[in-house]
Formats: sequence, structure tokens, C-alpha cells
Amino acid sequence: MAQSENAQFGTASSFYNFSQSARTWIGNDQLSTVPGPAGPLILNQRRPAGSTALPVFQRISFEIINAAGVAVDVTNFRITLDDINKSNDHDDVIAFLDAPATVVASYGNASGTGTIGDPFRRVNTNGVPAGSPTTFYRDTFDLGAVPATGTRLDYVGGDPFGWQYVTISALSFTAPGAC
Repeated sequence: MAQSENAQFGTASSFYNFSQSARTWIGNDQLSTVPGPAGPLILNQRRPAGSTALPVFQRISFEIINAAGVAVDVTNFRITLDDINKSNDHDDVIAFLDAPATVVASYGNASGTGTIGDPFRRVNTNGVPAGSPTTFYRDTFDLGAVPATGTRLDYVGGDPFGWQYVTISALSFTAPGAC
């Protein structure tokens, strides 16, 4: 996996980060501990009240490299994201460069196919998902085959751009036997 980058702010910014610290940004620049299992990669974003900054997005590139340092084609590429949600101060939007073959959206309340042209998001403001054994949504995107050139995930904070995060809680794929 490559670094997190942002077209407006490059690879370092006070408006977003990419961490495994289990700490997330929430309203008014406070820190909170991520719910759910330990160890997810966290994509944090913020746009403080009154900021004139453009909408912040993170672009995460995935490229699978074998032991010889060569990028390889993979199949069965699946990624699970936790806490894609919508509230009064933010709207998480997820889009992949390559169209997911399937999206398994937990507890409904979702729209979009997960592509750049039709991003995945929650339909309305939500609290704890109805029927959920946890306090967050968990959604799995199956991209199927990913070429050696890789694929990309864009995480955009849709209006009204507040403090927000999603976590990458699982990533799996099938690599060629020579890896």
C-alpha cells in the first residue's frame, strides 16, 4: 500500500492523516479511540469551522509487490471499511478507481456503487446502525481482479466537511503462487 496523499495538501497536512494509532479526530479537534477491533489503518480528516480550505480528500493507492520487488496482478481483492457514516457535520464518501464487483453494505442505509462516478455513502444521518452488534457500520468492497498497476481508494468528506474518519479494518487478496 502506498502513502496517503491529497491533491491540495500533498502528503503532509494538518487537515488529514493516515495512522494506526487507534486515535481519531472528532468534533472540535478532539481525539477519540477507534471503536472495534485493534489495529485498523485510520484515515482521519478535518475541516475546522470557518475554514476556507477546499474539501479534503485522501487518495490511497494499493499495489501488490512480490518478494522480488515486482508488482503483480491479484484476484479476490477485498477491502473492509468501518464507520462510513453521515452525521450533521460530515458525510463520508468512498470511491474506487476500479468498480467493485460487489459491495456488502452492513445494515443498509447506503447508496452508490463505490465508483468515482457513483460513490458509496450513507443515505441519511445515522447513529448506531439498527440491529448492529457494534457502534459502527462495516462495509466490504470486492474489487475482484486488480492489475499489477494497482488500484486506488478515494475518501472524500462530503458536505459539510467536519471532523471525520473511516478505518481500513481488513484487506485480503489472492496473489500468484510465486509471491
